[in-house]
Amino acid sequence: MEYYDERFEIGDEVLIISMAMIYDYDGNSNGATDLGIVATQLLDTPKATREIDLDMDGFPDRYPGEALKMTDWHWFDWYNRPGVVNREGSGSCYAGSAGCPQAKNKEEIMYKLMVGDTTNTKTSENAWFFHTPNPDTDLGTELNPHFDSLEGLEEEDAFDEGLDCVFIMSCGPFDLKVGEEVPFSFCIIFGQNKQDLISNAKFAQIMYNSHYQGYTPPTRPDVHAVTDHNKVSLFWDNAAEISNDIVTGYADFEGYKIYKSKDGGRTWGTPDKQIYDDYGIAVGWQPYAQFDLNAEEDSLHCIWENDECSDGLNRGRSISGPDPHAPWFNLGFDTSLDEIKKDTTINGSDYQYYFVDVLHLFYEYFWTSPPLCEMF
Repeated sequence: MEYYDERFEIGDEVLIISMAMIYDYDGNSNGATDLGIVATQLLDTPKATREIDLDMDGFPDRYPGEALKMTDWHWFDWYNRPGVVNREGSGSCYAGSAGCPQAKNKEEIMYKLMVGDTTNTKTSENAWFFHTPNPDTDLGTELNPHFDSLEGLEEEDAFDEGLDCVFIMSCGPFDLKVGEEVPFSFCIIFGQNKQDLISNAKFAQIMYNSHYQGYTPPTRPDVHAVTDHNKVSLFWDNAAEISNDIVTGYADFEGYKIYKSKDGGRTWGTPDKQIYDDYGIAVGWQPYAQFDLNAEEDSLHCIWENDECSDGLNRGRSISGPDPHAPWFNLGFDTSLDEIKKDTTINGSDYQYYFVDVLHLFYEYFWTSPPLCEMF
Protein backbone atom coordinates (compact mmCIF):
# COMPACT_ATOMS: atom_id res chain seq x y z
CA MET A 1 0.00 0.00 0.00
CA GLU A 2 1.22 3.45 -0.86
CA TYR A 3 0.00 6.88 -1.90
CA TYR A 4 1.22 8.94 -4.83
CA ASP A 5 0.80 12.60 -5.75
CA GLU A 6 2.37 14.26 -8.79
CA ARG A 7 1.83 17.50 -10.66
CA PHE A 8 2.59 17.40 -14.40
CA GLU A 9 1.95 19.58 -17.45
CA ILE A 10 0.40 18.83 -20.82
CA GLY A 11 0.78 21.83 -23.06
CA ASP A 12 -0.39 24.82 -21.02
CA GLU A 13 -2.53 22.74 -18.65
CA VAL A 14 -1.39 21.58 -15.21
CA LEU A 15 -2.75 18.17 -14.17
CA ILE A 16 -2.49 16.30 -10.86
CA ILE A 17 -2.23 12.56 -10.21
CA SER A 18 -3.61 11.63 -6.80
CA MET A 19 -4.01 7.95 -6.00
CA ALA A 20 -3.71 5.22 -3.38
CA MET A 21 -2.02 1.97 -4.43
CA ILE A 22 -2.47 -1.61 -3.28
CA TYR A 23 0.06 -4.33 -4.06
CA ASP A 24 1.88 -7.27 -2.52
CA TYR A 25 4.56 -5.69 -0.34
CA ASP A 26 7.40 -8.15 -0.97
CA GLY A 27 6.32 -9.14 -4.49
CA ASN A 28 5.67 -12.74 -3.51
CA SER A 29 2.16 -13.97 -2.81
CA ASN A 30 2.24 -17.65 -1.83
CA GLY A 31 4.84 -18.30 -4.51
CA ALA A 32 3.25 -16.09 -7.16
CA THR A 33 5.61 -13.40 -8.47
CA ASP A 34 5.61 -10.78 -11.22
CA LEU A 35 2.43 -9.42 -9.69
CA GLY A 36 0.53 -6.39 -10.92
CA ILE A 37 -0.48 -3.32 -8.97
CA VAL A 38 -3.84 -1.58 -8.58
CA ALA A 39 -4.84 1.89 -7.41
CA THR A 40 -7.82 4.10 -6.77
CA GLN A 41 -7.25 7.44 -8.48
CA LEU A 42 -9.20 10.61 -7.74
CA LEU A 43 -9.90 12.33 -11.06
CA ASP A 44 -12.04 15.22 -9.84
CA THR A 45 -13.09 16.55 -6.44
CA PRO A 46 -14.34 19.78 -4.88
CA LYS A 47 -11.94 22.71 -5.28
CA ALA A 48 -9.49 24.15 -2.78
CA THR A 49 -10.41 27.57 -1.41
CA ARG A 50 -6.96 28.28 0.03
CA GLU A 51 -3.37 27.08 -0.33
CA ILE A 52 -2.86 23.63 1.23
CA ASP A 53 0.44 22.03 2.25
CA LEU A 54 -0.20 18.28 2.18
CA ASP A 55 3.30 17.01 2.96
CA MET A 56 4.07 19.79 5.48
CA ASP A 57 7.28 20.86 3.74
CA GLY A 58 6.37 24.53 3.89
CA PHE A 59 5.27 24.77 0.25
CA PRO A 60 1.69 24.58 -1.04
CA ASP A 61 0.60 21.43 -2.88
CA ARG A 62 -2.86 22.75 -3.79
CA TYR A 63 -3.79 26.24 -4.86
CA PRO A 64 -7.18 27.98 -4.72
CA GLY A 65 -9.36 26.77 -7.57
CA GLU A 66 -7.54 23.44 -8.00
CA ALA A 67 -9.21 20.12 -7.23
CA LEU A 68 -8.39 19.05 -3.68
CA LYS A 69 -7.89 15.43 -4.72
CA MET A 70 -6.66 13.17 -1.89
CA THR A 71 -6.06 15.15 1.31
CA ASP A 72 -5.65 12.26 3.79
CA TRP A 73 -4.30 8.70 3.70
CA HIS A 74 -4.20 6.48 6.78
CA TRP A 75 -3.88 2.80 7.54
CA PHE A 76 -4.70 0.81 10.64
CA ASP A 77 -4.47 -2.78 11.76
CA TRP A 78 -7.89 -4.44 11.52
CA TYR A 79 -7.49 -5.63 15.12
CA ASN A 80 -7.08 -1.96 16.16
CA ARG A 81 -9.87 -0.55 13.98
CA PRO A 82 -12.04 2.36 15.20
CA GLY A 83 -14.48 1.03 17.79
CA VAL A 84 -12.01 -1.40 19.38
CA VAL A 85 -11.54 -0.90 23.13
CA ASN A 86 -8.39 -3.02 23.44
CA ARG A 87 -6.29 -4.63 20.73
CA GLU A 88 -8.01 -7.76 19.49
CA GLY A 89 -6.51 -11.03 18.36
CA SER A 90 -7.44 -14.49 17.21
CA GLY A 91 -10.33 -15.76 19.34
CA SER A 92 -11.09 -12.33 20.83
CA CYS A 93 -14.51 -10.91 21.44
CA TYR A 94 -14.69 -8.64 18.41
CA ALA A 95 -16.02 -5.11 18.82
CA GLY A 96 -19.42 -4.85 17.17
CA SER A 97 -20.32 -8.48 17.84
CA ALA A 98 -23.18 -9.24 20.22
CA GLY A 99 -22.13 -8.90 23.84
CA CYS A 100 -18.70 -7.41 23.01
CA PRO A 101 -17.69 -3.91 24.19
CA GLN A 102 -17.31 -1.15 21.62
CA ALA A 103 -15.62 2.24 21.95
CA LYS A 104 -18.13 5.07 22.17
CA ASN A 105 -15.99 7.41 20.06
CA LYS A 106 -15.93 5.10 17.01
CA GLU A 107 -17.55 7.65 14.67
CA GLU A 108 -15.42 10.48 16.07
CA ILE A 109 -12.21 8.54 15.35
CA MET A 110 -13.37 7.79 11.81
CA TYR A 111 -13.97 11.49 11.20
CA LYS A 112 -10.59 12.42 12.69
CA LEU A 113 -8.93 9.96 10.32
CA MET A 114 -10.69 11.44 7.31
CA VAL A 115 -9.70 15.03 8.12
CA GLY A 116 -6.34 14.49 9.86
CA ASP A 117 -7.37 15.75 13.29
CA THR A 118 -5.42 14.57 16.36
CA THR A 119 -7.09 16.94 18.83
CA ASN A 120 -7.70 15.23 22.20
CA THR A 121 -6.79 11.76 20.90
CA LYS A 122 -5.39 9.24 23.37
CA THR A 123 -1.82 7.95 23.21
CA SER A 124 -3.09 4.52 22.13
CA GLU A 125 -5.28 6.09 19.42
CA ASN A 126 -2.34 8.07 18.06
CA ALA A 127 -0.26 4.89 17.95
CA TRP A 128 -3.03 2.96 16.21
CA PHE A 129 -4.22 5.53 13.67
CA PHE A 130 -1.54 8.19 13.05
CA HIS A 131 1.85 6.83 12.00
CA THR A 132 5.24 8.57 12.05
CA PRO A 133 8.58 7.50 10.49
CA ASN A 134 9.70 6.23 13.93
CA PRO A 135 6.95 4.22 15.67
CA ASP A 136 9.16 3.63 18.74
CA THR A 137 9.11 7.32 19.61
CA ASP A 138 6.13 8.70 17.62
CA LEU A 139 7.31 12.25 18.14
CA GLY A 140 4.68 14.84 17.40
CA THR A 141 7.26 16.87 15.48
CA GLU A 142 7.56 14.01 12.97
CA LEU A 143 3.83 13.53 12.52
CA ASN A 144 1.96 14.50 9.39
CA PRO A 145 -1.65 14.14 10.59
CA HIS A 146 -2.91 13.87 7.00
CA PHE A 147 -0.60 11.24 5.53
CA ASP A 148 0.85 8.29 7.41
CA SER A 149 4.57 7.70 6.99
CA LEU A 150 5.53 4.99 4.52
CA GLU A 151 9.09 4.90 5.89
CA GLY A 152 7.96 3.71 9.32
CA LEU A 153 5.67 0.96 8.05
CA GLU A 154 8.16 -1.88 8.45
CA GLU A 155 8.96 -0.72 11.99
CA GLU A 156 5.38 -1.21 13.19
CA ASP A 157 4.75 -4.14 15.55
CA ALA A 158 1.76 -5.24 13.49
CA PHE A 159 3.97 -5.53 10.40
CA ASP A 160 5.98 -8.41 11.92
CA GLU A 161 2.87 -10.54 12.34
CA GLY A 162 1.71 -10.14 8.76
CA LEU A 163 -0.22 -6.91 8.49
CA ASP A 164 -3.98 -7.33 8.10
CA CYS A 165 -4.79 -3.70 7.50
CA VAL A 166 -7.45 -1.30 6.35
CA PHE A 167 -6.59 2.01 4.74
CA ILE A 168 -8.63 5.15 4.25
CA MET A 169 -8.17 7.77 1.55
CA SER A 170 -10.30 10.86 1.82
CA CYS A 171 -10.89 14.33 0.43
CA GLY A 172 -11.92 17.31 2.53
CA PRO A 173 -13.28 18.83 4.53
CA PHE A 174 -15.24 21.22 2.33
CA ASP A 175 -18.47 23.15 2.72
CA LEU A 176 -21.65 22.48 0.77
CA LYS A 177 -24.51 24.92 0.67
CA VAL A 178 -28.09 23.65 0.60
CA GLY A 179 -28.79 22.41 -2.93
CA GLU A 180 -25.17 22.84 -4.05
CA GLU A 181 -23.54 20.17 -6.21
CA VAL A 182 -19.82 19.43 -6.57
CA PRO A 183 -17.97 16.99 -8.86
CA PHE A 184 -16.41 13.83 -7.48
CA SER A 185 -14.96 11.25 -9.88
CA PHE A 186 -12.55 8.38 -9.38
CA CYS A 187 -11.30 5.38 -11.32
CA ILE A 188 -9.66 2.03 -10.62
CA ILE A 189 -6.44 1.60 -12.61
CA PHE A 190 -4.00 -1.27 -13.05
CA GLY A 191 -0.35 -1.56 -14.00
CA GLN A 192 2.32 -4.20 -14.48
CA ASN A 193 4.52 -2.28 -12.05
CA LYS A 194 4.61 1.09 -10.35
CA GLN A 195 5.96 3.00 -13.35
CA ASP A 196 3.39 1.43 -15.66
CA LEU A 197 0.66 2.33 -13.16
CA ILE A 198 1.82 5.97 -13.04
CA SER A 199 1.80 6.14 -16.85
CA ASN A 200 -1.74 4.74 -16.90
CA ALA A 201 -2.77 7.23 -14.22
CA LYS A 202 -1.48 10.14 -16.30
CA PHE A 203 -3.38 8.91 -19.32
CA ALA A 204 -6.55 8.45 -17.23
CA GLN A 205 -6.31 12.06 -16.01
CA ILE A 206 -5.65 13.34 -19.53
CA MET A 207 -8.66 11.40 -20.82
CA TYR A 208 -10.89 12.72 -18.03
CA ASN A 209 -9.85 16.34 -18.55
CA SER A 210 -10.42 16.02 -22.30
CA HIS A 211 -13.92 14.56 -21.73
CA TYR A 212 -12.68 11.11 -22.77
CA GLN A 213 -11.37 12.33 -26.10
CA GLY A 214 -8.50 9.95 -26.90
CA TYR A 215 -5.24 10.71 -28.65
CA THR A 216 -5.84 12.05 -32.14
CA PRO A 217 -4.07 11.25 -35.41
CA PRO A 218 -2.50 14.05 -37.44
CA THR A 219 -4.82 16.13 -39.60
CA ARG A 220 -5.86 14.29 -42.75
CA PRO A 221 -4.08 15.77 -45.78
CA ASP A 222 -5.79 16.75 -49.01
CA VAL A 223 -5.01 13.87 -51.42
CA HIS A 224 -5.29 14.05 -55.21
CA ALA A 225 -4.86 11.06 -57.56
CA VAL A 226 -3.92 11.35 -61.23
CA THR A 227 -4.31 8.24 -63.40
CA ASP A 228 -2.23 7.42 -66.45
CA HIS A 229 -1.40 4.35 -68.53
CA ASN A 230 -0.43 1.59 -66.07
CA LYS A 231 0.16 4.01 -63.22
CA VAL A 232 -1.45 6.27 -60.65
CA SER A 233 0.25 9.36 -59.21
CA LEU A 234 -0.70 10.49 -55.71
CA PHE A 235 -0.27 14.08 -54.55
CA TRP A 236 -0.94 15.37 -51.03
CA ASP A 237 -0.25 18.44 -48.91
CA ASN A 238 1.61 18.73 -45.59
CA ALA A 239 -1.43 19.35 -43.35
CA ALA A 240 -0.56 16.29 -41.25
CA GLU A 241 2.92 17.58 -40.45
CA ILE A 242 1.80 20.92 -39.03
CA SER A 243 -0.95 19.55 -36.78
CA ASN A 244 -0.91 18.94 -33.02
CA ASP A 245 -2.57 16.23 -30.94
CA ILE A 246 -5.60 17.90 -29.35
CA VAL A 247 -5.20 15.87 -26.12
CA THR A 248 -1.47 16.09 -25.40
CA GLY A 249 -0.65 19.17 -27.46
CA TYR A 250 2.33 17.31 -28.94
CA ALA A 251 3.52 17.98 -32.49
CA ASP A 252 3.82 14.22 -32.91
CA PHE A 253 3.78 13.63 -36.67
CA GLU A 254 6.24 10.95 -37.80
CA GLY A 255 5.49 9.83 -41.36
CA TYR A 256 3.18 8.36 -43.99
CA LYS A 257 2.01 4.85 -44.80
CA ILE A 258 0.39 4.06 -48.15
CA TYR A 259 -1.84 1.02 -48.64
CA LYS A 260 -3.25 -0.49 -51.83
CA SER A 261 -6.33 -2.66 -52.24
CA LYS A 262 -7.28 -4.78 -55.24
CA ASP A 263 -10.79 -5.60 -54.02
CA GLY A 264 -12.36 -2.29 -53.10
CA GLY A 265 -10.97 -2.16 -49.57
CA ARG A 266 -11.96 -5.61 -48.33
CA THR A 267 -8.27 -6.48 -48.00
CA TRP A 268 -5.11 -4.38 -48.21
CA GLY A 269 -2.59 -6.96 -49.33
CA THR A 270 -1.93 -10.66 -49.70
CA PRO A 271 -2.41 -12.95 -46.66
CA ASP A 272 1.32 -12.96 -45.92
CA LYS A 273 1.19 -9.16 -45.56
CA GLN A 274 -1.40 -9.25 -42.76
CA ILE A 275 -0.17 -8.21 -39.29
CA TYR A 276 -1.04 -10.13 -36.11
CA ASP A 277 -0.57 -9.14 -32.47
CA ASP A 278 0.90 -11.29 -29.70
CA TYR A 279 -2.42 -13.12 -29.33
CA GLY A 280 -2.69 -14.08 -32.99
CA ILE A 281 -5.40 -11.49 -33.70
CA ALA A 282 -5.26 -9.74 -37.08
CA VAL A 283 -4.68 -6.03 -36.41
CA GLY A 284 -3.71 -4.59 -39.78
CA TRP A 285 -1.65 -4.86 -42.94
CA GLN A 286 1.90 -4.09 -43.92
CA PRO A 287 1.89 -0.85 -45.93
CA TYR A 288 2.53 -0.82 -49.66
CA ALA A 289 5.02 2.01 -49.06
CA GLN A 290 6.19 3.91 -45.99
CA PHE A 291 8.04 7.20 -45.51
CA ASP A 292 9.12 8.78 -42.23
CA LEU A 293 11.40 11.43 -40.78
CA ASN A 294 15.04 10.39 -40.66
CA ALA A 295 17.09 10.25 -37.46
CA GLU A 296 18.32 13.85 -37.69
CA GLU A 297 14.86 15.22 -38.51
CA ASP A 298 13.40 13.26 -35.59
CA SER A 299 16.02 14.49 -33.15
CA LEU A 300 15.52 18.15 -34.07
CA HIS A 301 11.72 17.97 -34.31
CA CYS A 302 10.07 20.17 -31.68
CA ILE A 303 7.80 18.52 -29.12
CA TRP A 304 5.18 21.24 -28.86
CA GLU A 305 5.31 23.08 -32.16
CA ASN A 306 6.10 22.57 -35.81
CA ASP A 307 8.85 25.15 -35.94
CA GLU A 308 12.32 25.77 -34.58
CA CYS A 309 12.78 25.43 -30.83
CA SER A 310 15.57 25.59 -28.28
CA ASP A 311 17.49 22.58 -26.98
CA GLY A 312 15.52 20.53 -24.51
CA LEU A 313 12.23 21.25 -26.28
CA ASN A 314 12.87 18.85 -29.15
CA ARG A 315 12.57 15.07 -29.33
CA GLY A 316 16.29 14.51 -29.05
CA ARG A 317 16.16 10.98 -30.46
CA SER A 318 15.27 8.93 -33.50
CA ILE A 319 11.81 7.40 -33.88
CA SER A 320 11.94 4.21 -35.94
CA GLY A 321 11.56 0.46 -35.80
CA PRO A 322 8.90 -1.49 -33.86
CA ASP A 323 6.43 0.50 -31.77
CA PRO A 324 7.47 -0.21 -28.13
CA HIS A 325 3.82 -0.52 -27.07
CA ALA A 326 2.68 -2.47 -30.14
CA PRO A 327 5.79 -4.09 -31.65
CA TRP A 328 3.83 -5.66 -34.49
CA PHE A 329 3.61 -2.15 -36.02
CA ASN A 330 6.66 -0.45 -37.51
CA LEU A 331 7.29 3.26 -36.97
CA GLY A 332 9.54 3.58 -40.02
CA PHE A 333 13.03 3.14 -41.38
CA ASP A 334 14.42 6.71 -41.20
CA THR A 335 13.79 7.16 -44.93
CA SER A 336 13.32 10.96 -44.80
CA LEU A 337 10.50 12.62 -46.71
CA ASP A 338 12.81 14.22 -49.26
CA GLU A 339 12.48 11.36 -51.75
CA ILE A 340 8.76 12.03 -52.22
CA LYS A 341 8.78 15.81 -51.82
CA LYS A 342 7.70 17.69 -54.93
CA ASP A 343 6.01 21.08 -54.70
CA THR A 344 3.37 21.29 -57.42
CA THR A 345 -0.05 22.76 -58.18
CA ILE A 346 -3.05 20.84 -59.53
CA ASN A 347 -6.29 22.63 -60.39
CA GLY A 348 -5.16 25.63 -58.35
CA SER A 349 -4.34 23.61 -55.19
CA ASP A 350 -0.82 23.26 -53.79
CA TYR A 351 0.52 19.79 -53.05
CA GLN A 352 3.68 18.97 -51.17
CA TYR A 353 4.32 15.29 -51.91
CA TYR A 354 4.27 13.02 -54.92
CA PHE A 355 4.21 9.22 -55.11
CA VAL A 356 3.93 7.09 -58.26
CA ASP A 357 2.33 3.65 -58.05
CA VAL A 358 3.20 1.64 -61.15
CA LEU A 359 0.38 -0.84 -61.71
CA HIS A 360 0.23 -4.02 -63.70
CA LEU A 361 -2.88 -4.31 -65.87
CA PHE A 362 -4.25 -6.89 -63.41
CA TYR A 363 -4.01 -4.37 -60.57
CA GLU A 364 -5.53 -1.60 -62.63
CA TYR A 365 -8.49 -3.75 -63.54
CA PHE A 366 -9.38 -4.75 -59.98
CA TRP A 367 -8.33 -1.53 -58.31
CA THR A 368 -11.49 0.46 -57.59
CA SER A 369 -10.25 3.35 -55.49
CA PRO A 370 -7.03 5.30 -54.85
CA PRO A 371 -4.59 3.78 -52.38
CA LEU A 372 -5.23 4.59 -48.74
CA CYS A 373 -2.88 7.13 -47.12
CA GLU A 374 -2.29 6.86 -43.39
CA MET A 375 -0.40 9.30 -41.19
CA PHE A 376 1.32 8.16 -38.03
